[in-house]
Amino acid sequence: MQEKLSSPKTGRPKLFYGWIVVVGCALMMGTSIGLFVNCNGIFIKPVCEDLGFTRGAFTLYASIASFVGMFMQVVYGNLYQKYPMLPFSRVSIFVVCSCVLGYSFATKLWHFYALAILYGLSSTPVLTVTIASLVSNWFVDKKGLAMGLAYSGSGVTAAIMTPILSSVVQNVGWRWGYRLLAVSGFAVLFVSVFVLLREKPSDMGLSPLNNHAADSLENVKLLEPVGLSKKQALKSPEFYMTAFGIAIFGGTTMGTNPHVISYLTDTGYSAATASTVSSIIMVVMIFAKIALGAVFDRIGAALSAILSGCCMVASLVSLMLCRGSAFMPFVFAVCFGFGYSIGTVPASFLVIENFGAKEFSAIYSISSMLSGIFSSFGPSITGALYDVSGSYMIVWPIYLGLICLAMLSLSLASTWALRKNYNPRAVRPHFGKN
Repeated sequence: MQEKLSSPKTGRPKLFYGWIVVVGCALMMGTSIGLFVNCNGIFIKPVCEDLGFTRGAFTLYASIASFVGMFMQVVYGNLYQKYPMLPFSRVSIFVVCSCVLGYSFATKLWHFYALAILYGLSSTPVLTVTIASLVSNWFVDKKGLAMGLAYSGSGVTAAIMTPILSSVVQNVGWRWGYRLLAVSGFAVLFVSVFVLLREKPSDMGLSPLNNHAADSLENVKLLEPVGLSKKQALKSPEFYMTAFGIAIFGGTTMGTNPHVISYLTDTGYSAATASTVSSIIMVVMIFAKIALGAVFDRIGAALSAILSGCCMVASLVSLMLCRGSAFMPFVFAVCFGFGYSIGTVPASFLVIENFGAKEFSAIYSISSMLSGIFSSFGPSITGALYDVSGSYMIVWPIYLGLICLAMLSLSLASTWALRKNYNPRAVRPHFGKN
């Protein structure tokens, strides 16, 4: 026990290789989410205008890929218990990049749908489940910081590629935009998976980063996970309230982000301004994921849920006020950069704070799958509402109401879980009390 938990006293390089793994995970996240998901909004308007699709019908392809991927998380999770992860990732990068390249040759809706199914079946090895598992393998201490840095990769790549991709789509066409996305994504993923990533510290004769060596029984106990089992969590109303709240946050944020560029250009802003706003969102999200994790560690789950909800409320209110206001799109971008982060670091934080680390992966995988079902259809729901009404202005108030409901559900679930002491190590703000 002590040998496994303690760091080796000699032989560790000055730069712990786990931080190189974090860079590799950030590149993986930057491609699978930053490029292949966050840049989807650039294609909605030009593809629909060129091929005559409705926005709701076209954006369904992204929902299909996400929906299939949600269920594949469980499949790959079981495979990871028996086989190494990285061989799956090495195969995955060829398949997912081929699918993105295939979009550039599509002429019918079913072409996009068929490629999306294949993408969903093969994308899990380069998505968050794999990233979280890799970080967990390498870090005992500073796991939150490492996770935040790894997840922030999605904002970096999207911020860099959004203006470049928008220019290519505008000047050369959307088909070349997909081709650029596929080639650049393959290059980044290749470096990540084949060059930087190593599955376990033991593969390199190292041990996980652990600043508190388990040199006593007391320190060993401090490292033992506590909380509810999966069976106990599934019997608690707080679990379903948490999953519901995260699902609403995920659905509304995913339903908003791909349509921001189309909404702003419909409102009268130039494509360059719209793409700049999208880039700002991604830049803010880089820092938001790290900053929110640090703040959450201090204020606890209930206040974290309220803070996340307030960011989303502010972002949607500012989005509705964009008409006739030159600066409101940029106010929206800053607020939404924080609110959009709820799908990664905050969501996992709320689950682990409410139910503990004892069976976190099992509990979170179920919560993620349940919330992912709604999140996967967020873009197409927004598109369908637009097709029915002819305007996005009916969508944002609906989402605003849903966010308030989600904020209430999450804050109540977190408060009740804290009172019932589901997680004895949960953050407990005292507000001046002893």
